[in-house]
Amino acid sequence: MTKREKQNTKQGKGPAAPELDPLVGTFPLDMLLGMLGTCKSPFSGLAQQVIPLLEAQGWEPDQSEAAAIYWIAKGEYGKSAKIGAQAVRPFFSAMRYTWHGIRHNAEEQALHDKFKALREAFLQLDDPEAIEPLIALLEVYKHQRDLGARLAVIDLLERIGDERAIEPLNVLAHENEPWLRGRNSPFLIGSHAPRGLLSPAKQTSSQKINPAPPGARTAASNAARRIRERCERKRKGK
Repeated sequence: MTKREKQNTKQGKGPAAPELDPLVGTFPLDMLLGMLGTCKSPFSGLAQQVIPLLEAQGWEPDQSEAAAIYWIAKGEYGKSAKIGAQAVRPFFSAMRYTWHGIRHNAEEQALHDKFKALREAFLQLDDPEAIEPLIALLEVYKHQRDLGARLAVIDLLERIGDERAIEPLNVLAHENEPWLRGRNSPFLIGSHAPRGLLSPAKQTSSQKINPAPPGARTAASNAARRIRERCERKRKGK
C-alpha cells in the first residue's frame, strides 16, 4: 500500500480508481460482482476500482447485496436502504469504515456528516427479513471498538419490533463484559462527536449538551422490554 493509500484509509476514503480503458472487458461481469461482494467497505479501494468497471459493462443495480454496496459507494444511501435485508452488511461496514476515519481525523466535518447520513439511512431498513442478519451482528461485534455498532443494531431491532429479537437482546443485556457499559457511541450520537473525541473548545453547543447514550446492556434490556410490550399490545388488539 502506498503512502497516499494509507492516508486515504485513515480518512475513511478509498484510493482513486485506475484508468478504465485498459481494464474494461478484462473481467467477466460475474467476477466483478464477486469482487464487489468481498469488499470490506463500499468505500474501500477495491470497491472504488470495481464499480467503474461494472458501469462500463452496462451493469444495472438490482435488489442484491452488490447493489446495496454500489448505492452506498455512490452516496445514494436511501436507495441502498430500500433494498432491505441485503443492505445490512454493506451499511454496517460503511459505518465502521467511516468511523475509523473519524478516529484518525476527528475534526474533518465531512466524515461526521457522512457518518450521520449513513446511520440515518441504516435506521430506515424497515424489513422483517433483516432480523436474522441483525441478530447475527450482535454476536460478531464483540470488541470495545464495535460497541457503537452493536448499539446501532439494538436501535434498529427495536424499530422493526420483531418478537424474534427479544431473546438475543435479553442475552446481551445479561452479558458480564465491562466494556458493554461504555458510553462513547458515535452510532447513537449521530453527527455529534463522541465525548472525549473533540476538546471542549472545539465542541458545538449541541455536542456539549447531547447526553451520553446508555451502555449496550441497558440499551438491549430496554429494547427487549419495549418490543415485548408492543407485541403483547398487538396480540390483545390494542
